[in-house]
Amino acid sequence: MRTRQTKPGNGGGILPRTALTAALTLCVVGVVLYLAWIEVLAPRRGPVAADGAVDFDVEKARAETEALGQQMSNAISSGQVQGYLMAQVRGLVDRYPRYGPAHTLLGQAYWQAGQKKEAYDAMNMSLQINPAQPEVQELAGTMAMGLERMDRAGWHFGQAITYAPAEPRYRLALANVYLRERDFDKARTLLLECIRLDSDQHRAYSALSDVFAQQNKMDLALEQIQRAMEHTPAEQHNTFVLYGRKKASLLRRDNKPQEAMQVLLALGEEAKNEPQVLADMGTCWMMLSKPAEAAVMYREAFARQPIRWELAAEAARYFIKAGDVAAAQEMLEQVRTLQPQAQVLRELQSQITPGTGSAPGTPGTPGSAQ
Repeated sequence: MRTRQTKPGNGGGILPRTALTAALTLCVVGVVLYLAWIEVLAPRRGPVAADGAVDFDVEKARAETEALGQQMSNAISSGQVQGYLMAQVRGLVDRYPRYGPAHTLLGQAYWQAGQKKEAYDAMNMSLQINPAQPEVQELAGTMAMGLERMDRAGWHFGQAITYAPAEPRYRLALANVYLRERDFDKARTLLLECIRLDSDQHRAYSALSDVFAQQNKMDLALEQIQRAMEHTPAEQHNTFVLYGRKKASLLRRDNKPQEAMQVLLALGEEAKNEPQVLADMGTCWMMLSKPAEAAVMYREAFARQPIRWELAAEAARYFIKAGDVAAAQEMLEQVRTLQPQAQVLRELQSQITPGTGSAPGTPGTPGSAQ
């Protein structure tokens, strides 16, 4: 096995649907500020009047866009875009209707306000002014995916590739569209091109693993997810754990729970406290017909984190499966102490004492869990 990479991450990559808003939040303001400077350095690429002259003060437009972009960044960090800031961005567009970065910033403001269609329309306006903006093409494509407009998303990502053919992340984005559409041949071709451009693109290896898994080529799928893990920068711990969980899932699917367990254990002590990893390990123990091992694992996790009543509940669940009623009751009492209204108390108690709706410790009294 190769040593995990310690170089900085590559950025971009295959994004699940739930990550679209986060990706836009992280990158749009930076793109706006970058593009604002490009307009100053190369103003001839910007909007021009009928006589060929620039019809507004590009430097002033850039400065105002940069200032509002910083305010937008601060607003996103605080959790929301205030109405007054939205009004300011609209005013910016009114003053400089032919300045692309202003429309890009407006698109971000709309997106943060939950007005997704308006956000996408604003990005398109920026691209009508200047289509040779691969970063904005990427953002427009990501917004189109959020609107479930895969045809438009694919078009934007294709345009980004056209304008920046050496940038691998745009191929990753387009491959994601093809994966959603189950066009695995086109997705595989793009991912291989991405890896040829940058062999450290761990997201491309992960996506290739998805392609092969969909085609039931389990050996190839496992090989690619292993490469993804090996190329993940050391500082990207969460991504590394995600890939480890994916590898374990593939091994379970291939009916190799013992090997899957070894992969999960190799993720380290910190990962063993993560709910998803614990759940995966619990599944492995059940495939190995060892529910008592899963119960002990959860009891030990609860001992490490004694305020997390959910861990005690899961320990009780597995003790019930193992037939150890006394240990299950002990764990349920821990849950009752920390979260007396938890619905899981009634659920698990009824498994121990069929027909009982009471929480442990209150026999004959109807439970009050919601």
